[in-house]
Amino acid sequence: MRYIVMTTWKCASMFLWELCKDVAEFKNSALYGPNHKDDHENYIPESEISRADFWKNENFVAGPIRAVDFLPSDHSILKVSRAFIHLRDPRDTVVSAFFSHVYSHPRAEGKFNPSDETRATWEEQGIDAHVVSMADNYAPIYENYVNISQSYGILITKYEDMIFNTELFFEQISSSLGLGDDFRAHLNRKYKDEFKIDGEDIYRHKRQMLPGDHKRKLKKETIDILNKKFEKSLERLGYPTTP
Repeated sequence: MRYIVMTTWKCASMFLWELCKDVAEFKNSALYGPNHKDDHENYIPESEISRADFWKNENFVAGPIRAVDFLPSDHSILKVSRAFIHLRDPRDTVVSAFFSHVYSHPRAEGKFNPSDETRATWEEQGIDAHVVSMADNYAPIYENYVNISQSYGILITKYEDMIFNTELFFEQISSSLGLGDDFRAHLNRKYKDEFKIDGEDIYRHKRQMLPGDHKRKLKKETIDILNKKFEKSLERLGYPTTP
């Protein structure tokens, strides 16, 4: 069986990487994706993953796939795979991205590698300017995910359920992947303390996990701009645009 785990940046994708490893072990399948170390035999850069040979196989785990563009171009693989999409409120996503870009994300040659001067400029410009600049990149990612969810009947799980309704979240994952009660029980055991909210540290990868951060960090006029840029996805995903 083919298993595909889809998300985007700053939607708990590192947890989903651990989940992908669990699925691969549970099903004795090879795991392909961009989160392996560069010298791993199944490491594939995101820029190359859509054209990789493994998609032709009948048994694999792929993920975390962080944009529809990283799937094979005709998307027919989704008809013969078990899959789910994991997203959060896009306004919280861009807030999280600001703190990651400026303070916590490690730099790596050929990947995320801004200079100290660039990071200082982002910090000086401030969070409101940065999130508005990123929204145009994230908006089509969200819209594409909503479209393939509707076209192929793929469940979208939500970050907010992951935090506040974890047992339901694990049940949805297990059902979407067709892995049943044993896998759901495994997730509940292994990750029962994974999503505890424990203050805020801007230099920590898990800075803080409480949903609704855009309301705490952004100016009202910035939220209004984001509401417009993400209008289609907010409506279709059921996120409110009023206080």
